[in-house]
Amino acid sequence: MGLCCRWLLAVWCVQVCSSGAAQVSGFSTAYINVSFVSPDYNRTIWRREEMGLYGIESPTYPVTGPVYLADPIHACANDTKFDRPAGSAPWIALVQRGNGCTFTYKINAVARNGASAAVIFNDYGTDNLVIQMSHPGTSIVALMIGNTRGMNLVKLLQNGVSISMTIEVGLQRGLWMSHYSVLFISISFFIITTATVCYFIFYFAQRLNNIRQRNQKQKQMKAKAKKAIGQLKIRTLQQGDQTDVEEQHMSTVASDLHSFPSSTEFLHTHTNSNTHLNSESYTHSDAASSGHESVHAVEQLGPAEHTHYGFEAVCVEMQPHYDNPAFENETRS
Repeated sequence: MGLCCRWLLAVWCVQVCSSGAAQVSGFSTAYINVSFVSPDYNRTIWRREEMGLYGIESPTYPVTGPVYLADPIHACANDTKFDRPAGSAPWIALVQRGNGCTFTYKINAVARNGASAAVIFNDYGTDNLVIQMSHPGTSIVALMIGNTRGMNLVKLLQNGVSISMTIEVGLQRGLWMSHYSVLFISISFFIITTATVCYFIFYFAQRLNNIRQRNQKQKQMKAKAKKAIGQLKIRTLQQGDQTDVEEQHMSTVASDLHSFPSSTEFLHTHTNSNTHLNSESYTHSDAASSGHESVHAVEQLGPAEHTHYGFEAVCVEMQPHYDNPAFENETRS
């Protein structure tokens, strides 16, 4: 469940980011044509550049009119006014960014004074950098230009130079993700996530089922083994118990350790059961008189006509060996 929750949270985050990206699906630049009469040369100077950027909520259509500077310049005061003739044609307001009020407040203050468009130039220290403004709740054309170009216009207006401006729609550049791209990516991600979660659920369910079946088989095998062991005939053999050939094929549990019998017991047992033994004994009188050993070798030979169940054994009793030069010389002779 934890893995599923994490995947669902990731899907939700992607959808939220996608909805935000869909709103900022593109931006439009603005060509600004500025014309004025130079007081130094007494001739008209005009300049046309792609130096503006429309705001997000701004309508994009051309606007033409004279330019007037806001007073105060940031247009954050309630009594913001413009030094312009009464009843003039559509005009454009020039406002500076900053001083603690939002773009929406500045644009609405300009609109209340009757402007057709608001040109906001960037704050100090930004050179000609522009951003795309967000100004919900506005209805007039709004765009931003760089600080350097805006201050040039301010100086001309403060010197009493009349400026005429024409705003034209420039290139509309879309972001790499459009509305359809965002929708397609969201749906694809949701499908892949769902398939992955289903696969993991199926995998773990199958694994748990295999473990359960294996445990059941082990329990059944243990029960069968206990039942088979309980059906076995068990006989405890003590030392000296008599057994026959048929009982040797039965399963027995010995309570004492079985050891091989000694040579004397082996000879005595097989003599009573008609086992033929061939023994050779060599006794040397000289060796006996000198206190040395006699060597006794006993060898068991199993007859062909006698059948014996079990292991056949050969027992040889070896006496300690002592060096006897007299015995060795007599043996060599």
